[in-house]
Amino acid sequence: MIIKIKNKDDLKEVIKTTFQNNLKEIMIKEKVPEKVLAKELKISTQAISNYLTGKALPTIDNLFLLSFYFKCPINYFFPKY
Repeated sequence: MIIKIKNKDDLKEVIKTTFQNNLKEIMIKEKVPEKVLAKELKISTQAISNYLTGKALPTIDNLFLLSFYFKCPINYFFPKY
């Protein structure tokens, strides 16, 4: 799939949407509820909710925590080019 990105805002939206979808996908696949993930990573359930609704992207620290928790590379969560 080729994505046309015209500006910085388009890129940010593509990254958010891809992150959101991939996080949902891996949580379903691994059967990990939001509350469990938040507790295991020691971050708020609100942060997890914001990631899943596309309201926010994780900090680099939380991104590493997600990657380690799910045993996947960080780039799993982002668009492939």
